[in-house]
Amino acid sequence: MDIFRYAVDNDLFFGKVFTQLFLKARKLVFQKGEEVKFNHKDTAFLVFLHEGAVLGTLYYKGKVLYKAIKTRQYIFVHGPWKKSPYDIDQARWIVTNKAEITAIPMEVLFKDLAAQPGSSLTLEKHIEDMTRMDFQDYHQISGFTSIDDKIDFLIATYPGWIRNTHKYLADYLSVSQNGLSNALKKWDINHFGML
Repeated sequence: MDIFRYAVDNDLFFGKVFTQLFLKARKLVFQKGEEVKFNHKDTAFLVFLHEGAVLGTLYYKGKVLYKAIKTRQYIFVHGPWKKSPYDIDQARWIVTNKAEITAIPMEVLFKDLAAQPGSSLTLEKHIEDMTRMDFQDYHQISGFTSIDDKIDFLIATYPGWIRNTHKYLADYLSVSQNGLSNALKKWDINHFGML
């Protein structure tokens, strides 16, 4: 039901094609700290995150291109997808809170979507827009020199991310766990007058 809601909310519901697609999908559960992996290394998957959260680190030529946190009710691409707006040659998605996902191979997805005119382009654009937003947010937050500014941006933009394990949130913010913990305590005092 949550995939249906996401599809409708994002104008991605493509009638009968949508129903048939998810009969071919795999539903999996990953534990905190596990890497999201599939048996087919050279296959790109569209992944819907039902519950939990993941931290993605996306690389190009061995260097971090950007990082992204995905929480429940979001999608991400796992594996090599040639239509990505960025050159990504490696990606690691680590589960930050127990994650329940549904995954479908991109090749199968787009082959089936071809039956409904315009649906492939609509989904491609949605994925590209989300990828660009992840890239821009990561580079904006990385541009802040103070941890306080990073926390302010994070809370203003993605307040739900604070519920992630601080180890992974600190990784995303490029700060130490202790630094993040202290900054969050300071933020609470400054905004609520207490711990």
